[in-house]
Amino acid sequence: MKLSPSFVFWRVGEESQAKTVDVTLPPEFKMRVTKVTSSDPKMTAKLETVQEGTAYKVVVTPSDTSEPIAAILWIECASPSGVPKSFTAYAHIKASKPSPTVGQK
Repeated sequence: MKLSPSFVFWRVGEESQAKTVDVTLPPEFKMRVTKVTSSDPKMTAKLETVQEGTAYKVVVTPSDTSEPIAAILWIECASPSGVPKSFTAYAHIKASKPSPTVGQK
């Protein structure tokens, strides 16, 4: 499975625009993505099917960006063997870098 990118982020105070993780499965894997879950309820993740069995999108949107958050996105797949597989991507809201103060070293 290929996740591109496997990490999406926003800065504190940035607009809460959706960002996308593209999920690509080689056809020989014969799996399909069935569900995506975020570890933090302030970071929603929605699964969109582009082409069943090979291409999906995980659309990630923070409810707000007022504070730092680190979330794990679990991407769950069903396989022909019946054994579920899980992959992870990450979504963060990073603290803004402090502005350099004039005259400080």
